Amino acid sequence: MSRCVWALADEEVTEHMHRSEEGNAREWLATLTKTLSHSDQTRVFVTLWAIWHARRKAIHEQEYRSPLSVHLFVEKFIADLSQPDEGRLRQPAVATAATPVWIPPPQGMLKINIDAGVGKNTGRGTVAAVARDSTGLFQGASAVVYPGRMDAETLEALACREAVSLALDVGARRVKVASD
Repeated sequence: MSRCVWALADEEVTEHMHRSEEGNAREWLATLTKTLSHSDQTRVFVTLWAIWHARRKAIHEQEYRSPLSVHLFVEKFIADLSQPDEGRLRQPAVATAATPVWIPPPQGMLKINIDAGVGKNTGRGTVAAVARDSTGLFQGASAVVYPGRMDAETLEALACREAVSLALDVGARRVKVASD
């Protein structure tokens, strides 16, 4: 799942992270702090935190998040950080909708949830697929970024195709694909 989240991140930053040959995690983070701009550091550290948080939710609460939802959380969190504090204080409280509950597939089947999105400012389309068995156990995930703006319908069709590829990759024979 973390690989899929990083696949959605800025390619220059992820390449920079991979170039570091530091074996010690603390030294690797220190190197990133020295060599990345403040905005890139923020993006990397928030992404690391979001992946850790998603992992903890999956382990302790059996609440699974798609790589795309983690990526979008990072984008929104960073956008919120850049807003002035006064604006945040004046906004009225909004009631949040109940979190949708994942519906498991029938016993012996694999369920692949798919989604697609179009970046407003990036000119990229993204599709993601997450596979879980009937007990909710994570089986695999995939995310693909398509350069160039695409319409939502085309991206949803590509997400379906990605679900089929993921099913083949994990060796599933009985599959249910779910989309919004």
